[in-house]
Amino acid sequence: GNLAAPVSYLEALSAYQFETRSADYVLLTDATIGEIDEPTDPALTSFFDENKADFRAPEYREIKILSLTPETVARPDDIAEEDARYEYEQRAERYFQPERRKVRQMSFPSSEAAQEAAAELEGGKTFEDLMSERGLSNNDVALGTMAKDDFLDETLGDTAFSLGQGETSGAVEGRFSTVILNVEELLPESTRPYDEVKDEIIRDLAAEQAEREILDLLDEVEDARAGGALLDEVGERFSLPVETPTAFDQTGKSISGSDVELPEAEGLLAAVFESDVGLENDVLTFGDQGFLWYEVDNVIPERDQSLDEVRDDVIAAWKADQSRSRLSAKAEEIHARLEGGTPLETLAGEAELEVKRAENLARNAPSGDFGPDAMTAVFGGPVGTSAVAASADGQQIVFKVAEVAVPDFDAASSANAALNQQLSQQISDSLLGQFITDRQNEAGVEVNEVGISQAIGLNPQ
Repeated sequence: GNLAAPVSYLEALSAYQFETRSADYVLLTDATIGEIDEPTDPALTSFFDENKADFRAPEYREIKILSLTPETVARPDDIAEEDARYEYEQRAERYFQPERRKVRQMSFPSSEAAQEAAAELEGGKTFEDLMSERGLSNNDVALGTMAKDDFLDETLGDTAFSLGQGETSGAVEGRFSTVILNVEELLPESTRPYDEVKDEIIRDLAAEQAEREILDLLDEVEDARAGGALLDEVGERFSLPVETPTAFDQTGKSISGSDVELPEAEGLLAAVFESDVGLENDVLTFGDQGFLWYEVDNVIPERDQSLDEVRDDVIAAWKADQSRSRLSAKAEEIHARLEGGTPLETLAGEAELEVKRAENLARNAPSGDFGPDAMTAVFGGPVGTSAVAASADGQQIVFKVAEVAVPDFDAASSANAALNQQLSQQISDSLLGQFITDRQNEAGVEVNEVGISQAIGLNPQ
């Protein structure tokens, strides 16, 4: 216990971990090699034959779906007019809007400053004049449209609702500061009439009724399914719609490549492709209070496609392959000459590229154009190391390490203190593990894997 990592070990690892580097580089993109011409028919056919598996049509499945949700169960036509009117009266507060006012508030650092401003208002200045003098915009003073109860400070609410439209108050001693209020607009109290909210009330009542029925209906549907009823039969018996979305693959794409609109039931896609035609499947939860059943109606197996079916995709893939090959070849050519002693600036000028400098690159920390592969290569050798690597966006980088910086070692720094704690714990854990293994070997400990499996039921035989 209480083992501490040797300082020399900590110093070496700290230098390794916190070292930074700078590199000069050129970035080669598709523009570097220019446009790729259209492939000839023999070249395209050869490429397609070599990569036919990449263009194989995936398996698609057609399914039927039956959803049990408050929306599918709700029967708005069953809600009586008198019930809707009664609910309107019970919800009266919901449809009532109290008087509101659009208010602006200007705060002052002291009561004296507010009184001086109020005197200027009495002398003929406007609220807008005060705003302009103090460099305030409307956003600085606008409180928005507020009811009297919306004011946290009762004094300010009383003042605002004592003013008429366009009127400005004098200095008002508020709870937090002295202010002057201005009322831009009055909005009288209003009540939404029954006819305006009738449909909304009926929908709510129907949904509430449906929520009470769902669990009972769930049991009835499950009983029908257990009795062998298909979804079409269940839908007809309980007046529930059965949907038949277009065929889709394991990513939810249709044969044409568009997204298929499917219910957002957790695990539906995976479950569909684990099932098969004719199998009864477990019900899935759907939303907050819904349930969903599905049947696999048809399986369209994966297959090889002909070149004519996927010609455009094959042409695009061929061009991308040609671009990668030519880009890689160009990068290797530049790198070979760089290794041969030609300055990077000369090579960049010939290829009409820009020499860039990447600074403060840290190990295992992709940055800018330098992706993970390029960063590994940058730290693969000393100053002067050069290489070709993939850039962060999949293009090509040719670089040369220009500088290496190792920070002075400070064992007391927070970073090194954390590293020291980690190393010390690792050493302690390693030695403890070795000690336990030694003791087990000395005592002749054996683990009966078969017995354990039988005890926990994994291998009852």
